Amino acid sequence: GLDIDSRRYGQARGGLIQPMSDRRDASDWYLISKIIEKKKPCLAIGVGMQQINVFLGGSLFPHIPLDVPKAMPH
Repeated sequence: GLDIDSRRYGQARGGLIQPMSDRRDASDWYLISKIIEKKKPCLAIGVGMQQINVFLGGSLFPHIPLDVPKAMPH
C-alpha cells in the first residue's frame, strides 16, 4: 500500500513505512492545496483522507499494532 512519509507529520521515518513516490506525493499535495484554496468540496478515502488530515496539520499513527497495541485489528 501507499503510506505518507511520516516526516510530513513530524515523526521519524520507520522501517515499516513504505512511502509513496516523491512525484505522487508532490502531485497529491498540489491538488489538495488547490482544493482548499478554491474551497471546493472533496471526498477522500484511504490515503487521500490521511493526506488531507496531515496537510491541515493533523498527525497519524504510522503503524497501529505497534503504536496502539490495544486497538482492534486493522
